[in-house]
Amino acid sequence: MQSPEASGEEESERLRYMYSVYQEQYGIVAQRLDEALGIMQGLNAALQTLENYRMVNGSDAFLPSGEGLFLKSKIDSSDSFVIDVGGGYLVESPVEVAKEVISSRLEGVNAYMKKMYSEKGNIEKALREIGARFGAQTGVE
Repeated sequence: MQSPEASGEEESERLRYMYSVYQEQYGIVAQRLDEALGIMQGLNAALQTLENYRMVNGSDAFLPSGEGLFLKSKIDSSDSFVIDVGGGYLVESPVEVAKEVISSRLEGVNAYMKKMYSEKGNIEKALREIGARFGAQTGVE
């Protein structure tokens, strides 16, 4: 038969392990949220460009061409944009279609972030519960 101290130590060790696993999951979810936020910011900037592009027609622009390299160019009055549709494919689309594509991607990122925030909340709850159980077991409140 196990002594109560041995089973208490085993439970403490199990709680520590569970806590560390949840902390690791929390870090992963937080990193994914940061990445999604960056994607969302880029999509919002693209959408804003699409909505305001007529304001810069005929203007000079600097197009990023790599690490710290910019190509000086003149923006023409075209009503189409080239969109990366994945798989290395680019498609020329009218402005309204490009807006729809970007808006759809934004909706997807929003849904993903909502899911990740929910997961983050679940992990936070689990961490609090484990902390409370560990505190109650060790007599620390």
